[in-house]
Amino acid sequence: EHMSRIKDLEHRLSSVTNEQERAIDARVQLQHRINEAARLEMLLRQEEGSVAKHKASLDCAEQKLDILKSEYYELKLSYSQKVLQLENALRTAEDKLSLVADVELEAEVFIANMASRQDRLEGGGESAAGSPLAVI
Repeated sequence: EHMSRIKDLEHRLSSVTNEQERAIDARVQLQHRINEAARLEMLLRQEEGSVAKHKASLDCAEQKLDILKSEYYELKLSYSQKVLQLENALRTAEDKLSLVADVELEAEVFIANMASRQDRLEGGGESAAGSPLAVI
C-alpha cells in the first residue's frame, strides 16, 4: 500500500510538473504574443505617421497643381489677347502697306504722265489731250 501511495504521489507530481511546464509554455507564448502585438502596434503608429505625412504631401501637391492650373489659364488668356493684338496690328500694317503701294503706283503714273507731257512739249507743242487734266 505504501508503494501504491508513492506511485500515486509520483504520478501526481509528474502531472503537476507537466501542468507547470504547460503553464510556463503558455506564459512564454503569451509574452511572445504581447511582444508581437506591441511591435505591430509600433509599426501601425509608424505607418499612420507615414500616411499622414504622405497625405500632407499630397495636399501640398494638389495646392501646387491648382496654382499651376490657374497660372496656365492666365498665361493662355494673356497669350490669346496678345495674338489678337498682333493680328490687329498686322492687319493695320497690311492696310497701310497697301495704301502706300497704291500711292506709289499713282505717283509712278503721275511721273510717267508728266514725263510724257514734257516729251510732247519739247517735241512740238501742246495739245488739249496733253494737258495735265486729260492725262489723269
